[in-house]
Amino acid sequence: MIRSCGWSRRLVRRTAIVACGVAATLGILPPHAATAEPASERIESLRQPLRRARGDSGRANYNLAADEVAALVRLPAGFKPDEPHGLVVLVPAQRPYATTPAGWGEVLDRHGVILVSPQAALNFKGGDRSQGVPTERRLGMAVAWTTELMHRHRIDPERVYAAGLSGGARIASQLAFYYPQLYAATIQCCGSDFPRPVPRKHAKPLERDRGGVYGVCEATPDEIEAAREKVHFTIVTGPGDFRQGHLRDIYEGGFRADGFSATFLDLPGMKHELCPADVLDRALSGHP
Repeated sequence: MIRSCGWSRRLVRRTAIVACGVAATLGILPPHAATAEPASERIESLRQPLRRARGDSGRANYNLAADEVAALVRLPAGFKPDEPHGLVVLVPAQRPYATTPAGWGEVLDRHGVILVSPQAALNFKGGDRSQGVPTERRLGMAVAWTTELMHRHRIDPERVYAAGLSGGARIASQLAFYYPQLYAATIQCCGSDFPRPVPRKHAKPLERDRGGVYGVCEATPDEIEAAREKVHFTIVTGPGDFRQGHLRDIYEGGFRADGFSATFLDLPGMKHELCPADVLDRALSGHP
């Protein structure tokens, strides 16, 4: 099931991007992967002081330790420094992405998209549930790497995506609300936040929530309005995802009700997992 709202107002400014993505998919344009240079990926670290976003909202904490600034950085096949590229900032949940997720490489290559995934931006430090990584530190890791790569390379600002799985998807949604000047869209797999509680119609109570309200973040009226104007949110879930009902409520009672540009993908067979390559392909083509 695919549901979308608010897409039309971004149609004009994304037409060229969509056309290029579709043409590359159909083989009309030479894909980036067809060139001689293979994709490269490695774990890199940043040096202090970290780069900050222009007009920084103050939501992120950049006072990060040396072990918090490492990230997987992948340049697509056929990377050319003088050409603009897209950027996907992938926020992990329980485990870091030390290598490119299965099936994603070919899609990233075809669309000419750089991937970065901060290694320490986890739900819990070292997998220890008693040591949650503060949200502001996870935001800092993601924003610092976004601004660093936008400084290093030619990045198309219309193709910068905040992505993540589960708790990482919640951080991706917060990145969009707090830094809409950086992120044009989200790819949220099995997780989301919204800046107010939404009516509960589909969500089932979960013991892990301990009676709390899932998926609520703080945001100022200005932040909300900027995100509504600039960002397209994509939420991906399915019948095997224990957050399916929560995410449907957030989409219907939040994003759709408040006039955001958003797409809700309810995929048959989808579990609590990262989206498959074909969904990534659709998102990067501009029509999830």
